[in-house]
Amino acid sequence: MQNWAQRFTTPNRTALIFSIEPFFAAIFAYLLLDQTLGTREWFGGILVITGIITSEYRRAGNNA
Repeated sequence: MQNWAQRFTTPNRTALIFSIEPFFAAIFAYLLLDQTLGTREWFGGILVITGIITSEYRRAGNNA
């Protein structure tokens, strides 16, 4: 379903959607499997997602 829907959106939005995927994986692991992340893992994940979102917004701003 994700591949089908990807055809109808821009590459920037697709990258943002893919960047959120690890966040949802961590939430579902917590809710369904009772797994937890330590402070170090949360900090690393936040840095990765912040970097991806920042680069995508910069790229979108240069094209406008």
